Formats: sequence, structure tokens, C-alpha cells
Amino acid sequence: MGGVNAVRVASACGKLLLFGEHAVVHGVPAIAVGLSDGVEVVRVDGPPGWHVPAWGVDTATGAPESMVHAHRALCEAAGTGPVRLAVTSRIPAGCGLGSSAALAVASARALIEDDEAAVAVAAAASESVFHGNASGLDQAAATRGGVIRFVRGAPPEVRDLAVGGRVALVVASVGAGASTAEMVAGVQRRISRFPRVGGGMLEAVSALVGCAERALAAGDVDELGELMDINHGLLCAFGVSTGALDRACYTARDAGAAGAKLTGGGGGGCIVAVSAEEHAVAVAAALRSDHEIVRSYLLTPDGVTA
Repeated sequence: MGGVNAVRVASACGKLLLFGEHAVVHGVPAIAVGLSDGVEVVRVDGPPGWHVPAWGVDTATGAPESMVHAHRALCEAAGTGPVRLAVTSRIPAGCGLGSSAALAVASARALIEDDEAAVAVAAAASESVFHGNASGLDQAAATRGGVIRFVRGAPPEVRDLAVGGRVALVVASVGAGASTAEMVAGVQRRISRFPRVGGGMLEAVSALVGCAERALAAGDVDELGELMDINHGLLCAFGVSTGALDRACYTARDAGAAGAKLTGGGGGGCIVAVSAEEHAVAVAAALRSDHEIVRSYLLTPDGVTA
């Protein structure tokens, strides 16, 4: 990959959406976790593009096309011209864990030092290529980390949330997700076709996000699980779940999880299950029998640990 031009390594968090995906595009609050598993980027010599060994990607070869365009948009917004960026990723691509946002934020930080406002602009330029009508939630989680409440806007409303106990999360990948932009467009079509029903569904998501915020503050795992089940049902109604995602949720619940739902854009990708800490190992083991990628996290009053 050539010699390193700068020894500074820039990083950004992965993302786990606990509540509110898709509805967040329509101005409804959402709750997300910025994961310590994320992306590191360093600028190096060589042909322009992203080199991401973990994803089997080198955009200097010209593929995949969306990443080529996203890299170009990032560099133009950063004002650097085309550069080569070496990427170390601890999150899989295309599974709803915020890989593109982590890549965009870490890359912008590698190119722009000590100016987070400029980093945000450059990262957003990259994310708009990947996701079209992106809410900005993935980028906020990648930038801040921790547990956050997000409301779309200009600027967005973002604040940290308190966690009142020890809450275990188990994440399993059921395979590559569909295009987030296509999933978002599909939800929009359904809401537009049935506006009264769609409006009621968005109101329901908003209400459950408020309940989830209070349950997190209390460390109430059982209530969080029930709310996750409700949110998954609404996502099924939005048309973004799949049989594989539904089965993974049932597997997690049968193994002792308090609740489970798809996380991210849907059409594939990942599920997240919430459980008491003492049940997390059993939940992970049950999911691991069918799914290659299974990860566990613990939310505590002191932060998020893997």
C-alpha cells in the first residue's frame, strides 16, 4: 500500500440502532448505540481510493461503484483531492451496523484535523452517496459513541442517554442487508399509499421510543425487551423484515432474551436481542448455531463495552 504520509490514525464508532429505524427519516426520535467496534483510517501513498482488506475492497480497482463515488465525494468535500486511505474495520459491511458512516467519519477525520464541523460536512457528502435520504443518525453515532437519542433536523437534535443498570445486547448477522436507500424508499411508498395508517405507525414508534428512554434510565430489561418486540412488529408492517430476521428474533427469545428486533435498514442484515446479563451467553450460543457473526455488548452507567 506504500509508505504512510501521516502517522495519525483516525477512528469512528460502529452503530447499533435500538429503536426507531426508518421512522427516524420522518422526524421521529430514535435511540442508537455507538459501538467501540468500528473503523480506523490512515492516509497512505498509492492510487486514490479506499483499501479495506476486511471487506475485500480496494476502490482503486474501480469497484464497487458506490464506494468509488462516495470516496470521490468525501475527498472533494474535504478539499484534499483524490487520496489513498487504508482502512482497518472491526465491523462487517452491509449488515446494518453503520459501516459506511464509520468509514465516512473516520476517513474525514484522517483528512481534516481539529475541525469536527468540516468533518461532519465531508462525512455527510460520503453518506449521501450510500444512503440517499439519510437521516444523519448513523453519522451521529459514529461520531459520538455511547447511547444517544437522535431527532432529524438542521441541525439534528442529539443528546446522550442515561443507562440505569446493566443491559446485555446480543447482535447476530443473518446475511447481507438490502440497499438502505431502497428500503427507505419502500417505507416512504407504503406511508404515502396509506397515509392515515402510516401516520399512526410513526406515532406509535415515537411513543415507544419515549418509553424505551425511560426503561433505559431505569435499567428495566424486561420492558426494553417488550418494546423491542413491538418495534420489530412495526418494522414488519413497514415491510422491511424478512423470514430470516423473524426466525433469528424467535431464536433469541426462546433462548432467554427479553425481546429482539431487526436493527438497521432491514431486508437482511442484523437483529439485536436484549437480555439480563446472566442470560446473554445462552442467547449468543443459540444464535451462533445458525449465524456466523454474533457479538455481545453490555450497556452500563459507565458506558458501552464489548
